[in-house]
Amino acid sequence: MDADSPQTMRHTPAEVRRAETMVDNYKKDLRELLEDKEPKQKSPATRGDLEHVENMGQVAVMSMPPGWQEGQTLANVRGNSIYKEFCSPEDPAVRISFFYRGVPVSHTAADAFHAILEQPAHRLTSEEMKSLAQVLRGKDSTEEFLFSSARTEDLNGKLVLVLEGRYKENQIDMQEILIDADSTGAVVQEIEFQAPKDKFIKYLMKARDSFKSIIWK
Repeated sequence: MDADSPQTMRHTPAEVRRAETMVDNYKKDLRELLEDKEPKQKSPATRGDLEHVENMGQVAVMSMPPGWQEGQTLANVRGNSIYKEFCSPEDPAVRISFFYRGVPVSHTAADAFHAILEQPAHRLTSEEMKSLAQVLRGKDSTEEFLFSSARTEDLNGKLVLVLEGRYKENQIDMQEILIDADSTGAVVQEIEFQAPKDKFIKYLMKARDSFKSIIWK
């Protein structure tokens, strides 16, 4: 077994504390978003149709496509994982989701992710893709996922990794943003737009407009 695999790797106490703080803050933000009571001057995220969402990990504010609604929330499936989705009212299979996997990635994966985001915006090479296998969570498997694009881009002042492709089993197309949430590459936040392949193009620009509206913390 590789010494740097998730099963055997060890993080320093400072790294563990930093990751735990990031997760605690993310969970606190999500709890606030899901409160039933009306917050002062907060987003209408718990009142049917959405205008925008607030305090989602590294996202301070992000506008949502008109009329979209909250979908399901899943927490603590693995470690401190958090999944929250927002869906089109016409087709719940068309959605934007926020996800944190619940645990930091290995030192090797974190260093590779951080190093790629330190470079100017570019399309990823095959070697860079291999170095991000753990960050990609299975999307590096050609049996499960068909890549159409992998690149870094500046999104409102933050360099992020943008992935595009298709989940083969259910024929769902996606565009995903991966964010270095702790500035070391270890804590990876994901924001993904996905839709059935025959509806992806119809909703893509709406999703991109949402991504472009992000105000970072």
